Amino acid sequence: MIRRILSSVRQDEASSEDDCVARETAVACGAPQPQTTMKRNGTSARFRGALARHRRNQQGFTIVEVLVALLILLLVGTVAVQFAVSAIHTSYQQQQRATAMTLSTSGMEKVRSRIRGMSGDSYLASITAGTTKDQATQAYNALKADDVVRDGDFQLAWSDGTAPASGSIAYSAVDTTSSAETNGTEFKVYTVVGKCYRIAEGDYSSNNAACSAIDTSSMGIPEYVDSDNGTSAELTAAITDPTKCAKGAFKLGSTTYEPMLRVTVAVEWQFGGFGSSGEKEVYATSEYLDCSPEVDIIVKS
Repeated sequence: MIRRILSSVRQDEASSEDDCVARETAVACGAPQPQTTMKRNGTSARFRGALARHRRNQQGFTIVEVLVALLILLLVGTVAVQFAVSAIHTSYQQQQRATAMTLSTSGMEKVRSRIRGMSGDSYLASITAGTTKDQATQAYNALKADDVVRDGDFQLAWSDGTAPASGSIAYSAVDTTSSAETNGTEFKVYTVVGKCYRIAEGDYSSNNAACSAIDTSSMGIPEYVDSDNGTSAELTAAITDPTKCAKGAFKLGSTTYEPMLRVTVAVEWQFGGFGSSGEKEVYATSEYLDCSPEVDIIVKS
């Protein structure tokens, strides 16, 4: 019985295999259905695409991208360096100017210290005490080259070698040319004193009129407004002599003049120190002093 059943099963299996072979379709017996195969193929394609994209993402920057990044960094770095250099340059330049202003103020204060408590007609002798013609000329030429002073602005003054009327006070000569070094930069300080005359207006007390030199080669005979100040000959000598100053207001023709002193202190330096390729810089300040004996006023320029 059992043998018959096994024989029957074998025949059925053989028949089934023959049927599979005989089929004209491309699907093998027991093989997955076409739609299942298509699904697996689609999943495989998507997996391969994702894998390819992942591989591309893992390739890093290209040469062009790296060069562009380096160029941007270079530009930013260059701008930063230029800004830093400019800031340092400006700071150093401001520091030098502050030093020049301090030296100029100090030089002018030395001049002021000579005339405290004195009348105007003693100013010139007090300020120029000990200053020779050569020293005054050297300082004047230096400031003229720097375009700080010009011919015709005033008549250059110096000392005649006599001591000023200052009692027991001993005066040292004003440094017409001196130098100081700060942070490796040399500063030259020049002090120039000159005589000038301001045209008086009304009661000749205006402080706004210009002050300039008088052409002594063609002037007439001057006369003091106050005759007690001296004769015309004495006044003429005071106007023409670089070591003397008129004692008060005077008339020259129909014009009234007031005698003044112009004191200029200038500081000259080279950015980065003398001998460098930097541009020369100058800081100058001037003050006008009224030489009238009854007036003790400092008029600042």
